[in-house]
Amino acid sequence: NIDKPENIKIARDSANFYAFVTNQLGNNLIKISFGNSMGNIPSYTSITDPLFNYNNGIDVQYDCALNKYFAVVASSNGNKINMVDFGSSLANPGTIASSIPCISFPTGLDVIRDGNNWHIIVVGSFNKMQNIRIPGNLLNTPQSIFNDTLGGLTDLTHLSILKDSSKVFGFAIGSSPNKIARYQWPD
Repeated sequence: NIDKPENIKIARDSANFYAFVTNQLGNNLIKISFGNSMGNIPSYTSITDPLFNYNNGIDVQYDCALNKYFAVVASSNGNKINMVDFGSSLANPGTIASSIPCISFPTGLDVIRDGNNWHIIVVGSFNKMQNIRIPGNLLNTPQSIFNDTLGGLTDLTHLSILKDSSKVFGFAIGSSPNKIARYQWPD
């Protein structure tokens, strides 16, 4: 069922470990269950939906306000961020709870919590970066608060965000030229 895997995210739910793989051409998201040890032989589940065509970036988050786990998946099919709801356990089957419009050809994303707001930071082709803010919980109405072209890199492919005290740093990979760039947001 894997056809051009793009990204992987490891997550832990209580004592159990999971990996989620975006499958760019397979119309599915692959959930790999390891049980209580990453050393176990895993089992695989395919979460299939036409909206998963051309999946790229992924993050997995637990929303305390909703008592739910979400996989946040960037899809170039329709330029959307799909919110996959697993309910109170990653062992549950996931279903797409909502889709958020985003920049064209999203290739990578990361999700951070800042105070009462969630931020989905998305990068894509043509040097684009977008910050989608969601107040309160991940199912509330999103708002794009930044959508612009970044200098220095083209064809952004992956992104990782880190919040260190009051500072937020982003690291993006560009494939043309082959470089890694660091971005810092103001306090």
